[in-house]
Amino acid sequence: MISFVIPYRKRPGMIDGYIANISRYYNKFEIILADQADDGPFLRGQLCNLGFLESQGDLIVFNDIDIRYFGKMEFSKMMRKAKHPFVPFHTTTEVKELKGGEFEKGKVRHRPSGWGACAVFTREQFQVSNGFSNLCIGWGAEDNIMHKRINYQRINGTIGHVSHKSAGKLWIPQHTRNYNLWRTEEKRDAKCDSYRETVYKKKDRRRYKGLQNVVIVSFYDIGVPENFKYKDLL
Repeated sequence: MISFVIPYRKRPGMIDGYIANISRYYNKFEIILADQADDGPFLRGQLCNLGFLESQGDLIVFNDIDIRYFGKMEFSKMMRKAKHPFVPFHTTTEVKELKGGEFEKGKVRHRPSGWGACAVFTREQFQVSNGFSNLCIGWGAEDNIMHKRINYQRINGTIGHVSHKSAGKLWIPQHTRNYNLWRTEEKRDAKCDSYRETVYKKKDRRRYKGLQNVVIVSFYDIGVPENFKYKDLL
C-alpha cells in the first residue's frame, strides 16, 4: 500500500482537490494529512516525520497539498528500478483546478535541483535515513538536509502545482536562519536528530469526511527535541 503523507496547515480548500486527484489514479492507498494546529511558524520537517509515524504503507510518498498528478506515476516500479529514495519529476506545471479533476495548464518550470514537493521512500529507507530534520523553521532547508543525508535520485517526469494565494504567515522568511540551521545539521546528525524525536503536546486523529483511507491528524504545540533551543543557532 502507498501512504501519501501531506504536511499541512490552513489550506482546507485544497484538501478535496488533492483527494480527488489521488483517487483518480490510485486504488490501494491512504492519505495522512499531518495538520499543524498551532500558531507557531510552519515546521514542515517535523510534520513529515509526524505523518510518517501515523502511516502504515510500505511505500511513502511525501507530497505538498498543492501538488497534482496528470496520470498515474508508477512509484513501485520506479522504486524497484532506483532501489533508493527519489524525486519523480524534473519539471512542474502551474495548474488551475477545474471540475471533474480536470486542469487548465499554465507555465512550466524546470526543476533540475530542489528536493521538495514529492519525495518517495520505502518504509525501511525512511527509517534508516532518520527522517527529516526537526530543527528547520519554514520549509526548504529540511529537503536539502535530507538530500545531504541520503543523496536523492531524480527521475524525469512532471507534476502539477496548483496556483494559489498564500494562506497567511506559514514561514519565517529569514533565509539566514534556515541556512544556520542547515550548517549545524552535520553536528546534530551525530546526536540522531530523527523522526523518533518529534515533540508535540497533543494530537487529534480523525477520518476526513468519513473516508476510510483519508486521515487528518492535528498536532498541537509542536516543539523541538528535548534540551535544544532554536536560539542556540542564531
